[in-house]
Amino acid sequence: MLVMCDAREPYTNLRDLMARTGAKSTSTVSKAIKSSITLSAWQARKTKRTSPPHAVNLTDSVEYHAHSDTKYDPSDITTDEKAYVAMARFIDEARRQGNTDEIAKLNSMTDDECRELAKVYYAQNQDNEPSPLEPDPPGTRPRKVIHHKQA
Repeated sequence: MLVMCDAREPYTNLRDLMARTGAKSTSTVSKAIKSSITLSAWQARKTKRTSPPHAVNLTDSVEYHAHSDTKYDPSDITTDEKAYVAMARFIDEARRQGNTDEIAKLNSMTDDECRELAKVYYAQNQDNEPSPLEPDPPGTRPRKVIHHKQA
């Protein structure tokens, strides 16, 4: 057991130590631990209960990923790429509908106007919950909350 202690192996329990050392009973292992100061310290180091460390502050990486898991904030549209994606979606929809006036209007917008339109679009699409009045589409899982009658 002293070799295990010196090798910084963790103290497990009396039965495991009995099996590893070849002792006849757990009381033999317990007596050996109580008679040695080194082994007693080894056991105390394991059995000492400490609370887990508390987080002081988050790193930049954790803050970045925590923010990406939260709801989308439309005010975060600062890059032209996000506005470009929204504008491409609008233009594709106008092409499907065959609305050439709308396509010309969208293509003539400035970068600031595109960003503002994208902010409004993302703000409106932030809440994608279906209306409780609409029926669920066939073949899909029900999205509504079903309330059971109370007795």
